Parts: sequence; C-alpha cells; structure tokens
Amino acid sequence: MLAVPSSGFLQTFPGSQVIYLADDQALDYYALQSIFHSTGNSLASSEAQGINDSMPSWGGLYNYWNPAFVTLGDYPENWTWSNGVDQQISSIISDGKNYTINATVFSPNPNFEYYNYADQEFYYSLWSLHAGNYSAAENAFRIANNFWNGYGFTDKDFTATNGKYTSYKLALDFIVWKSLKSNVNTANFANGYVPEIKNVTSAMSLLQGSDGGVWTNYLVRGSVVYANTSISLENGESTSLFVLASNIK
Repeated sequence: MLAVPSSGFLQTFPGSQVIYLADDQALDYYALQSIFHSTGNSLASSEAQGINDSMPSWGGLYNYWNPAFVTLGDYPENWTWSNGVDQQISSIISDGKNYTINATVFSPNPNFEYYNYADQEFYYSLWSLHAGNYSAAENAFRIANNFWNGYGFTDKDFTATNGKYTSYKLALDFIVWKSLKSNVNTANFANGYVPEIKNVTSAMSLLQGSDGGVWTNYLVRGSVVYANTSISLENGESTSLFVLASNIK
C-alpha cells in the first residue's frame, strides 16, 4: 500500500483516498516491521515509523479496538462478542487531495451471529489460547474450519459476496493454527489439520498481485483460483495479514 504524503498513514488500497485507523494501521505497522526484520528493507522501516509517529494523535495503534488485534498480541481482559460499524472519524488534506479517515468501531452485540463467521471464531480461538482455555481454543478453531471446502471459507461472508472467498481468512487460519501447534497443550490437535493447512498455504500463494499486494477476494472455477481487478482490489489488511503469516517462525 502507498503512504499518504506528510501523514504517516497508508492508504486502504492503491489509489484510495480513504484511510482506516483500525485495524489497518496497526496491522500495517507490524507487517512493515516484520518485513524490515526479515529483509532489512529500509523503506519498510521508514513507513512503519511514520505510522507509529502519526497514531498517538489519534489515540494510538489500539485506540479503536478490533478483534484482529489479537493477532498482534493485544488481548482484552475479557472476551465480548461484538461487531463493527465503519465510522468517519475525520479528514485530512495531503498533497492537494482530501482523505477521509475512518475506523471500524466495535460494540458489544448479544445478537451478533459470530458463529457464522470463520474470522470471528479464529480471533476467539487465539484469545482463548492466550487465556489458557485450550478446549475453547480448539473448539473455535474447529468451528471456523468447518467452513473450509478445500478452496476457502464458505461462511456468511461467502454468501454475502455471491460466492467470493475472503483472502485474509486464509492468513488467519494459518496464524491461529501455528499458535495452536506451538503450544504443548494444543499441538496434537493442530497436527490433525496439517493436510488442510497445506491447502490453505497453497491458495495463499496464488493471491498476490504483481505489485506485491494481496487481493481481498477471489473466485474458484473448475478448481482454479482467480483473483484480479474484476473480482476485487488489493488492500492493506489482507496484505499485512499475509505478511505476518508468512514471517511466523
């Protein structure tokens, strides 16, 4: 994603005049840091520093809390099922262009059907693992992967997008699986998902655009994965989660 001049932020997607404070900037920051530490790329370090320097005036990286933050090690004391609504926070003018600054603001919702979304179960699995509730971590991971059909996750988002798979859920699957596998209490459970994870990483390898970004959605036709501008755009959230997944030791 391209940096917005003089702001320190990254665009939501190439050419976009929308900036998301959360969860994009936090994910972008840690992904860029990961790239710098693994490759020594000075531009990645510079852009990460720009984000870090800019966010305090907006409350910091985690001010607008998002369940995706558990992938970055930011765990709430208690877990509350909630869903998010995009809100405009402000706007800025940079390099003669007007940029809208948004955040996805999450609020508790007892009626939220979280069990219909693979990503929500992945987040809860990771939180439960951190909290030491290993049976809950395994069960949430199992529920999420019940949506897996060999190509992607057929949860409620799949239905809402008319059969388009959501890319970042592949990265989430790998990140959570790796965490489960690395914990002695859940390692045996995670080992049972090795064949599926191989298929997940295979699908992930097909979703990077020529400029390095990751397509937000993809289609499968006749066992072939398709991702291009007629299907979706590349965005920061998907790209950052793919980077974080690929750099897990």
